[in-house]
Amino acid sequence: MAEKNPEQDSCGHGDACGCGGEHLQEMALPQPSLTVLGEMLFAQGMLAAGTVPNPYSQEMEPDLAMAQFQIGLMEVLEEKTRGNRSEMENKTLEEMLHALRTSYLEASRGGAPRTK
Repeated sequence: MAEKNPEQDSCGHGDACGCGGEHLQEMALPQPSLTVLGEMLFAQGMLAAGTVPNPYSQEMEPDLAMAQFQIGLMEVLEEKTRGNRSEMENKTLEEMLHALRTSYLEASRGGAPRTK
């Protein structure tokens, strides 16, 4: 993956493009699914746990209250969809929740969360 140039706009094309990221709307979006919803919550939670850098500032910006909130949202998703998930969805959701909880615990103890 190429490094992002700080002078690039949100589309990654830089000032020369001038699109301001508008053409990103043309990109193919994934099919809506339980897995995609879980992945969105997981990504937000990992950002809040300080596991990944903020994509805009490139800084680690932990927000433990927000990480805890994202875990709670994923737990609601798990509870409300119980019995209606495929085996793959079960496994994916369990793994994401485990990783998010682990990152939250490590961050709350003052340690740097581990990434794979």
